[in-house]
Amino acid sequence: MEATMQGAPAGVVERAAAILAAVADYGRVGARLVDVARDTGIARPTVHRILQELSNSQLIEILPARRYGIGPAALALALSAPNPLLHNKTIQAVVEDLAQQTTVTAYAAALVNRRAYYVARGQGSAPVHVYSVEVGTTTPLPSTHAGIALMATVSPRVREQIMNGLSTGAIVVPEGLPIPPSTEKIGQALAQLEESGLYAVHELTIRGVSGMATLVPVGDGAAPMAVTLAAVGDLLVTRDLEKSATLLRAAASAIGREVRGLGDAH
Repeated sequence: MEATMQGAPAGVVERAAAILAAVADYGRVGARLVDVARDTGIARPTVHRILQELSNSQLIEILPARRYGIGPAALALALSAPNPLLHNKTIQAVVEDLAQQTTVTAYAAALVNRRAYYVARGQGSAPVHVYSVEVGTTTPLPSTHAGIALMATVSPRVREQIMNGLSTGAIVVPEGLPIPPSTEKIGQALAQLEESGLYAVHELTIRGVSGMATLVPVGDGAAPMAVTLAAVGDLLVTRDLEKSATLLRAAASAIGREVRGLGDAH
């Protein structure tokens, strides 16, 4: 009989939560039984039984080729949950201040199930602005500056799946995106982020536009977040690089303090 690995979730609710999280990690492709057992450390017979029970409650959906995905009941629960990040006055004020200081467009976004969920936006005084993402909307990770930064927070396996999905067309990006996502440029941005804590790249997602992004120090248990700048031309990555990077890092720290405070309040 297959045993549960030491350190794996032991309680019934803990196991169910771990299995749901593991399945969600595979997105629309779906997870195999062996994937979920390996990722959670729970014995396969136990995983199979819990998956069947979650399927009966429509929290898990059984997909073709013996794979499992998140079910409609889980989606309904997620949509009804309050989001303390959306319309957060402190986060919005930080992003607006960042935009005013840099004169360009600033965003804050959080990772939600392999997508970037935009929670704040600020518009600087520059006369020309770039393509906007509306607050409260989500985008595929590879299609925006924030999403690409958030790719650094997912597991190597998920990141590889995203890159492969771009190459094969399995990941659908918004129609009309000015530059089709390039796995090579995304890799360069992620390498910069890992090395220096932020990336600054010209024409990463939009032709003629520069993007800069860094991750927010949100603390344990909170959804990963990124804060970004976008500007027409290349001044963001040349003349204004040092100043913009300093302001971006300060904004990320301020948002991180707010998010950690929200966690402490609960």
